[in-house]
Amino acid sequence: MKKRLLAGSSLILSAILGAQSAFAAPAYMNDAETRVPSSTANKANLSVHKFPRTILSETQSLKGGVEQYTKYDIISTGSEVAKKVAQIQAANPDSTWFKGSQVAEYLEYIHGNNHCWHGKGIPFQTTGGKTEGCSVYAGHWLYQAGTKTSQAINTGTTTVKVADSARFSVGSYAVIYNAPAGGFANAEHVKIIGKNNSTKTLTIQRGFKSAARSHSSGSIIAQHVVGQGGSTLNWKFNVSTKSPKDGNGRTYSQAAIQFFKNNSTKDYKGNKTSVKLSGFLFDSDFHYLFTSKKADANNDLTTDHGIGGGVNWWGAGLDGFYNSMRNAFPTKYVVTGHQLARGFDYTSGTQMEGWPQSNGYHSVVPEYNSLSAELANYRYYVHHISQGPGASHVLTKTPTKIYKKGTGANSNKPFRFALGMGLLSDGYFGSQNSTIHPDVWYDEFAVYTNKNSSNYGSAVPRNSTDESAIRNNTGWLGNALGPYTRVYNESAFVASASLIGNGGTFDSNVSGWTGTRVNVSRNTGTKKDGAGSLQISKHTSFQSSLSGAMVKGPSASLTKNQWYTLVFTARANDHRIVKANVGGHGERFLVGNTWRRYIMSFKAKASGSNRISFNVGQDNIALNLDTVHLFKGNANVFRRDFQNGIVVVNGSDTTVNVNLGGTFQKILGTQDPSFNNGQSLNTLSLTGYDAAVLIRPKGSSGGSTTPTDPVVTDPVVTDPVTKPSDIEICGRPNFSFGANKGAYIWKNCTDNKWFMYVSPGGSSIDYSGLLWSGSGFNSFNKISLESHDEFSKTAKMIKFRMRAWASSADGFGAVVPANGNTCFKITSPSNAKVYLGPNKVLMSAPFKLNDLNTCS
Repeated sequence: MKKRLLAGSSLILSAILGAQSAFAAPAYMNDAETRVPSSTANKANLSVHKFPRTILSETQSLKGGVEQYTKYDIISTGSEVAKKVAQIQAANPDSTWFKGSQVAEYLEYIHGNNHCWHGKGIPFQTTGGKTEGCSVYAGHWLYQAGTKTSQAINTGTTTVKVADSARFSVGSYAVIYNAPAGGFANAEHVKIIGKNNSTKTLTIQRGFKSAARSHSSGSIIAQHVVGQGGSTLNWKFNVSTKSPKDGNGRTYSQAAIQFFKNNSTKDYKGNKTSVKLSGFLFDSDFHYLFTSKKADANNDLTTDHGIGGGVNWWGAGLDGFYNSMRNAFPTKYVVTGHQLARGFDYTSGTQMEGWPQSNGYHSVVPEYNSLSAELANYRYYVHHISQGPGASHVLTKTPTKIYKKGTGANSNKPFRFALGMGLLSDGYFGSQNSTIHPDVWYDEFAVYTNKNSSNYGSAVPRNSTDESAIRNNTGWLGNALGPYTRVYNESAFVASASLIGNGGTFDSNVSGWTGTRVNVSRNTGTKKDGAGSLQISKHTSFQSSLSGAMVKGPSASLTKNQWYTLVFTARANDHRIVKANVGGHGERFLVGNTWRRYIMSFKAKASGSNRISFNVGQDNIALNLDTVHLFKGNANVFRRDFQNGIVVVNGSDTTVNVNLGGTFQKILGTQDPSFNNGQSLNTLSLTGYDAAVLIRPKGSSGGSTTPTDPVVTDPVVTDPVTKPSDIEICGRPNFSFGANKGAYIWKNCTDNKWFMYVSPGGSSIDYSGLLWSGSGFNSFNKISLESHDEFSKTAKMIKFRMRAWASSADGFGAVVPANGNTCFKITSPSNAKVYLGPNKVLMSAPFKLNDLNTCS
């Protein structure tokens, strides 16, 4: 539907052309954090690692020579290559090793028939009464809800009648043991090779890492829960607080602690090595069991998903394990393996696996539907752990043009974006190591910064036989000068622009907010801003799913595919997850016991009235919300300054131009020379979901560290329309200051603001014109105009001359009455182009803003 000009309202002509906004950034738009976790023990000093910090993680291969791996700050591998890591450390004593470890799943099946080999965790060769050596007690595995046998079986029985055969899958493994449930007496493991639900029988293969045994009728049979490895041999251990104890009186976690004590620096065959251990990096340690696993953690033959009586047995068991690891290895780092892990009170961070995409770790065309939560949760793991120093890292697995991983990937942009997002906080950055690409190294990781050198700003070339040049130039950005800042049009994010008004301030009431299975009230004692906050109680009846309890707030009218930004402030009585929802979009955020700011930019999935809501089930923990606003626009453009350079990140799907406030230059690389071309620039153009790491030029501090408003741009496509009534005027057009020349005008029909941009198109522009209003002007203001720009104003006319070069721009603003006869005209040059609206309609004559008809 075409949107027309509306009579009776003020028209605001406003140009924000790469200029610093005059507004002070509101506190709720500052979600960056500076808290540094206090050091709790004499761990390896990671502060020597400057930015960008690199880690070789989830290492599948160290194929090649020792020297090529000496350039990484941290290497995380299993014990399969412990001896080679020791050689790497001998060549570079600063190399830090985290033992890649597994506590929740059995991964040693990858060693085939070498059942006593142990690269990451406990080996499994036989079934016995204790978990020690190569034997694992049957009660230390995690099972689905089992059933009972309906017949006695002897050592030769291969078909077993059971009470419920539907609980089993052909190809999976199961345990059989004597009653009672959870006793695990006389246990053996079998493979399910067939089943018949009509006769309630299972066909089994006996003797899997255990002896076939006789069992009476009424014995227990239960299927193994498998992990994330994709194999039916990838059994999960029972790390929950309900784990049975073995013959040594140990739960599974206690037995695992003993294993790590005995084998932390041994190789996978149990041989001693000279490797220097700095910490442990665990994997697949999700704080909640996935419901698809159908786990029965307490072995009572009933599915419980690791939860009972409102208590997360599984998560509590993991926390207990981390605590025990901390006590067993007080000078070592303990790092969790996934953003769904917790352990904040006992660990030093986590691995943000699959960073930062949302549509599968290895997708050639990544999507970023949970980008806001990824960044917020990454910051949480960096700043809100209790066991400093922090050692979190992000790990991208996206194929790129350089490292295709056997795909048709044709762009390096996913890497740049992942690196840029990673540099917004203080963690390490890694790309998945593989047998195809064991040494994934990009130009951005090492750059010459000696200003007396002719190669200043150039990427350091790789040399697999001598990486000393790279080692001497890693961490080239130096230390961060502060946290990141968001780059956005601040006038669009003032409180008065909120689409829900003051309905989320809670300063006087909580009108419009309701709870489902939680109670909501106003709290004047616990608040972040103003006079009160929204208090959200614990569940009125425990809800194990996140969606089981909910808080709903005010509604707003949204437009499909338009960008919006939800901001809120939250705290909870303990660490928990909260899912924020609006416009068909939702993301999961970690919330803790200190107030934090949250910013979620998203595209609405449908038009119409949409109510803000927060899912607060699963974690039965009370929380508070404060300062909730919903704005039109995207706030996901970022900048962070370092000693020797900056990073700029575009977290939107639209091209942006960012005024850098001074001169910087791109690094000069060889892997992607069309992007890293050494160009000096004052304005950076970034396509959607891209980032650039820029170096400060020689002899310069690199300009201002204060970012300026971005200008969203894309190539121009014109579509002439002759009838004014057919012209769509509402919505921002896409164009590039560096590529497209002309004047661009459109209206924001939500707040009745008109915008005008004058674009030089990469060369220069000198446009003169006028704005005439028969009813005069309500107000007029200049916006960051330069000395060579000319303006004159009378009661009814503004004359202007704006000159700009390359990819910069200039502008002005004025407020005119809607019922005035307002005419806009470019007087020079004669071939000047004026484009109107989101479709960039080429206007061939001076026109009135009121009805788009011609004027003189």
